[in-house]
Amino acid sequence: MLTHRAPVAKPKKLTAKDFQNLPTKQDLIVEVLMARHRLGEPFFAIDVRLDKSLTALAERGIVEVFTDMPSHHRARLTDAAQQLLFVESTYKSPLEKQHEQALADNEALKRTVALLGKEA
Repeated sequence: MLTHRAPVAKPKKLTAKDFQNLPTKQDLIVEVLMARHRLGEPFFAIDVRLDKSLTALAERGIVEVFTDMPSHHRARLTDAAQQLLFVESTYKSPLEKQHEQALADNEALKRTVALLGKEA
């Protein structure tokens, strides 16, 4: 059982490579923590059965794990992971993605209407 209250590894500069090819459990943990962070609650209770995955993520400097209770740990993304995942220009919220798609659809509709107008 994890009993630490700080990252296992020293803080380091994370890159996109640190998030590539994560095993499924680790990837899901990161996705859940990202979703929680977007909602304004950075911590999430993770079952102790995922100790190996949490330890691996903590060693990479991606998550911080805090012992919460015997059956769960509180985990959150490290500041370095948050900066890479949310501050970099590569992150777009679901609302921004929908807005971009709506603008693209609108432009496509305008082109279609213009083509139909030329044919008439």
